Amino acid sequence: MSYIKFKWSDWSKYFEKSKLVEERHIADKENLSFSFKVHCLLCKPNITELTVSYKSSWNLKRHVKNSHRALNEEILNYVKEFDKSQRESDLGSSTKRKNVEEPEGAAKQLKLTTAFKKVSQKELNKLIVDAVVDAMLSFSFLENSSVRKLLEAGFPGKVILNRKPVIPLIEKEFQKLQEDLQNELHQQKYVCLTSDSWTSYRRAFIGVTAHWICQKTFKRKSAALAFKRIVGSQTGVVLAKKIEEVITFYELHGKVTKVITDNGANYVKSFKLTEEETNTESHDDEPECFVPVEITDLLSEVDVSATNVLLPEHERCSAHNFNLVMSKDMDAYSFSTNFASLRDSTLSKCKELFNKQNRSSKVADLIKSKIGRYLLTPVLVRWNSLHNSLKLVSKVFKTQNDDICGVIEALKIEPFSSREIEFLDEYVKVVDIVANALNVMQGENFMYTGLSTPTLLHVQEKLDNLPSLQYCTELCGAIKTLIEKRFPKVLDDSYLKATVLHPFFKNYKFLKNDRANTRLRNRLIEELTDELGSTRSTTETAGGSEKTTLKVLKFCRSFSVMTPVQVIVMMTMTLQATVQQQRNC
Repeated sequence: MSYIKFKWSDWSKYFEKSKLVEERHIADKENLSFSFKVHCLLCKPNITELTVSYKSSWNLKRHVKNSHRALNEEILNYVKEFDKSQRESDLGSSTKRKNVEEPEGAAKQLKLTTAFKKVSQKELNKLIVDAVVDAMLSFSFLENSSVRKLLEAGFPGKVILNRKPVIPLIEKEFQKLQEDLQNELHQQKYVCLTSDSWTSYRRAFIGVTAHWICQKTFKRKSAALAFKRIVGSQTGVVLAKKIEEVITFYELHGKVTKVITDNGANYVKSFKLTEEETNTESHDDEPECFVPVEITDLLSEVDVSATNVLLPEHERCSAHNFNLVMSKDMDAYSFSTNFASLRDSTLSKCKELFNKQNRSSKVADLIKSKIGRYLLTPVLVRWNSLHNSLKLVSKVFKTQNDDICGVIEALKIEPFSSREIEFLDEYVKVVDIVANALNVMQGENFMYTGLSTPTLLHVQEKLDNLPSLQYCTELCGAIKTLIEKRFPKVLDDSYLKATVLHPFFKNYKFLKNDRANTRLRNRLIEELTDELGSTRSTTETAGGSEKTTLKVLKFCRSFSVMTPVQVIVMMTMTLQATVQQQRNC
């Protein structure tokens, strides 16, 4: 065993683990993540969150070097001494291994259970197939002479597969995976789908994923249902047919609650064509949904109603909506001349700095030699990447003002005025609130409909509670206005019910409106009563209905003081008790 590895205890004096991460790990010790979140104690009262791998302390060392340069040597010496004392205590009275360090990668003694274990040809074939699929290797990898020599040396006497036999094995595994997925989805009552289409190397594709809640563990489960080639244009009719094919193949009719997509005009049209005539909602006035199409595509497009395509309810992605608020909507918003000119001059200088670093390795080396790292440069299609880049520039101005000013002077960029530096600091503070909310909405494991309303209300509340701003008061007002325009249904009953039924937001008093709270409470009672009594026979007695209603009332009254686990257990027990009562009748 090698002692040259990352130990969290060495750094616990200067960093603390996130409480949310601690709770997740306690609840699920068998499925620990490969990384975790920590907060820097030296940065307080500011909150600095870092992602740290269990295998490496590199992020911690880099943060100390960049943000606490004066304490860098002291902290590293402390960690080194602490680690040394831990090793000695771990060795204890073992004289054989005292003061002996095994080199990293040293051979380990085999156990009796594995020393004489032989790998069968079938097991080896599966290992090769899994390696090709998991690592996304090309089939030509198996034809490489060095790879084949390595495998032949490791598995003497075994046949090493080449590309020809591997392809049918992968197809067989794919069919088995599809069958298992069909069986899994067949047992689900509710499934949510997401869909997206894109073009790469002159070819168009569509992807569809499914998400559902495991009825046993109450954890989200996800799976990719389809990855298909689209021949021709990505019109609304074509996309509607592709989604319908996936739903039919997996027998999901009647199970799909919603299909989540971005705001692309083709997706909006694909669902609009399949809506009932009573739904007259139109989104033609949204400029971000416009994409140019060939007139021949429009003329050749047939009526989707003639193809008997019927799609589930459509929902626009909240994360994409938030992205549009800070990109398309913000660009089109009418700011005052003073704010617009100050913003444009500041951001143009930042972008000039980014461009010079990207275009010249000499400039990039100069920047790294002066400030100790490269600047983050924004990606065109990711708004939050621009925010991260500006945030770093603002931080460098605070901590290394002379260094960055020297770089700007050497590159012959117009110097930042004190007013522009102050504006950049304020701008980053305001936009950081939105960026953090976007990170929540882009989460893969913990994002639910119930998080949308609290997240949006939290953004508006934090913007209102910002200390007096000198330059960006107008920006705060614009963000709140655009959020209200982009999310008009945030206080609808469907969103609010999803929120109060989420264990983290079970206290529905957050609305701060007694009338709204009462209305929501009554709607929640009605829905739970219907759910508990939906499978009862039509001949049930009035007393039975009253008992069901009393159960729901008792549940709702105690709802706001329950822990998240109690909420889940109580809901499950109530539903199970009702079903059992129905069976006994």
